[in-house]
Amino acid sequence: LSPHLYLATNSAQGPWWILGWSERVPGAEDVLPAPLPPYRVLTGMADRFGRTLTYRREAAGDLAGEITGVTDGAGREFRLVLTTQAQRAEEARKQHTASLSSPDTPRPLSDSAFPDTLPGTEYGPDRGIRLSA
Repeated sequence: LSPHLYLATNSAQGPWWILGWSERVPGAEDVLPAPLPPYRVLTGMADRFGRTLTYRREAAGDLAGEITGVTDGAGREFRLVLTTQAQRAEEARKQHTASLSSPDTPRPLSDSAFPDTLPGTEYGPDRGIRLSA
C-alpha cells in the first residue's frame, strides 16, 4: 500500500473507497519530483467481504483520466469502450453519407445535425464522453 493512497468509508464494515491519483509520465518540461495533485480520484473499492474492484484510467489522449477498465478480485478484467462526441458525429456523418446512395433518401442534412461538441449545462461543460454500446 502506498502512503499516497487514502481509504474513505462511512462505516467500519465498509465499503471502503480507495482514493489516489492516476500515474502519468512526466513531460520534458516538468520539474521533478512533481508536486502531488490537490485532489484524489477513485482508484479502487473494497467491501467488508474483501471483494475488490480496481479501476484503470486512460493515460493520454481525448479520454485522459477516464475509467477505461475494471479488474475484480478474481482477476477478471473488463474493458469499457468510451467514445467522444466528435467520434460519434463523424460516424453518423459517414452512415448518413452512405445512405445517400439510395434513391429513396431525403435531402442531405447539414453538418450542424451532427455537432462535434455538445452545449454546456447548468452542471458545467459536457465533454461528450459516453460509454459505447
